[in-house]
Amino acid sequence: MINNWHVPRNKRKLYPVVDILSAFALQNLGDVWSSDINRQLDFEAILEEKGLKRPGPRRDRRGGGARTYESWLYALGLIFIDTESKQTRLTLVGEELINGSPPVPLMTNQLMKFQYPSPYSKRPRVRIHERFKIRPFRFLLRLLTDERLSEPSNRNFFGTSAIAIKKEGQKTTRKINANPYLNKREIGVIVSVEAENESEECYEYIVKRILEFRKYGYDILPPDFEKAFPSSTTGHRTKEKTIDALESNANVLINFLEYTQLIVRLTSSSPIFIPQDMIEVVKQIINDGSDLRKLDTRREFWQENFQRSFGLPPGMNRDNRTFREESVSENKVIERIIKNEFLALAREEPIDKVTADLIQHLGLKTGIPKQIISSTLNKFNVDTFGIFETKFIDMAFSGRELAEEFELATLEVFKKLGFNVRHIGNLGRNPDIWIESQDGFTGIIDNKAYRKFSIGHEHELKMINTYIPKYKESDEAFSFYMYISGGFSKNINRQLRNIYEQTGIAGCCITVYDLMRLLRLHQKKPISHAKLIEIFQSNLLLDTRHLANM
Repeated sequence: MINNWHVPRNKRKLYPVVDILSAFALQNLGDVWSSDINRQLDFEAILEEKGLKRPGPRRDRRGGGARTYESWLYALGLIFIDTESKQTRLTLVGEELINGSPPVPLMTNQLMKFQYPSPYSKRPRVRIHERFKIRPFRFLLRLLTDERLSEPSNRNFFGTSAIAIKKEGQKTTRKINANPYLNKREIGVIVSVEAENESEECYEYIVKRILEFRKYGYDILPPDFEKAFPSSTTGHRTKEKTIDALESNANVLINFLEYTQLIVRLTSSSPIFIPQDMIEVVKQIINDGSDLRKLDTRREFWQENFQRSFGLPPGMNRDNRTFREESVSENKVIERIIKNEFLALAREEPIDKVTADLIQHLGLKTGIPKQIISSTLNKFNVDTFGIFETKFIDMAFSGRELAEEFELATLEVFKKLGFNVRHIGNLGRNPDIWIESQDGFTGIIDNKAYRKFSIGHEHELKMINTYIPKYKESDEAFSFYMYISGGFSKNINRQLRNIYEQTGIAGCCITVYDLMRLLRLHQKKPISHAKLIEIFQSNLLLDTRHLANM
């Protein structure tokens, strides 16, 4: 039995959810999943082929790896098991996801409804303790709106993002992060093990315990802490390993919540908090008057009924679909194959229209005639930008892990903006991307997969002494540089002006969020390169204020 909040950890982030669900739906269309080991092993092979699962020898030849992916989709309310036929089917929200609806609002809705108890929490291989009657992600958001939790740790467990100290002569001033915040330590060893329900009594108790933890740290944990929270697979473990496991699990909870864009953290080890522009959105969510779903395990259809209800999109009250007469036609299989490959491609690049090249690509991948692909895609109304955006944003916060993928994805964005582009980051002593406008101007882009990038001394020297001089001397059309990152420091505009003063070349910075906003604006109404070059030479961090006049 698992005695703490828990979610499947085979995928620690949510951005590949559409691809995995699409692959699962295609591979299990009209069949029974649970007892077919060959089908499960085939599903693993599909995930590896599409880069959704790390390839390698499978230690579990009984399909255990594939079942963890099924459990992930089941826990999120995207699939259910038909009680009578035993076939695994998509919930309505699962159908919307693979039919191209924007994934972030749908998955945000799912996480806000995610609860214990549930059919997932009662699965034999999961068995989360029955003391938990709570919606964990919603509970975390409520904590993040509590001003009492803006109080920093006296022992500074949470780094300089929580407390910044500045000495002025003999006087020391302390700057406190004004946002309520939580750290994975607090979530791991306090919230995820002690928050059992959504009562006021429980909530107040958790706030008190978090504040105690900030004062005294791990000393407030019971002496036999590890005995209460054993491993679900190996049983008893040391206190240190128990704490590590709980904090690792908390990090997955944070990753899931980050997908909603309702919270942020400055580095992978920083506390999480709600950005100012999302506070009202969060308050509306946590005060919507909803409650936990009832779970009556005495009824024959309890699992199916719960999952269908859990998997309802916003605004829908019932899932009235019947499947008894459903037959899987060849046309339906072909349509799913085309959609599956299309969604996989949409994860790698923003697709705004059906082109001959796109149809050619899908034809080569699937072997399906081009006219069938064309007619299928013309009926497939998909928010491909939303699918691409979720991965693009995740890459921008990944550090070195997905740095090259981030550069290549940025390449695709600027192609859609009409630029000629070239990836040069692998050539050494170069920025990441060279771009050329239709008007003949050229520029360079340096991607920084950081949550909060600052042009520190090393980065400044590279730009001033290496990158700009190289292109200034060799390219008469060279006229700007750009940094793209997940976020930027408050003094970034001053740093940009300093580079301009020393080189005579103007530049800008833009977050991945605003770059995607720029691309969406361009798709609605093409923006001239003359206008784009003008803002690229602004020596400013570009944001919604600058994009509003595009």
